[in-house]
Amino acid sequence: MRVLISGAGIAGPTLGYWLERRGFEVSMIEKAPALRTKEEESRR
Repeated sequence: MRVLISGAGIAGPTLGYWLERRGFEVSMIEKAPALRTKEEESRR
């Protein structure tokens, strides 16, 4: 079964990891062009 995860925050990759371990085919999309660093998060 194929699954699409929208969002690459902390929950998206974690969910993807566990779903893949259960045999799912996971695709993930994220609207941000790159991962945010901790420094960028603290500026918000």
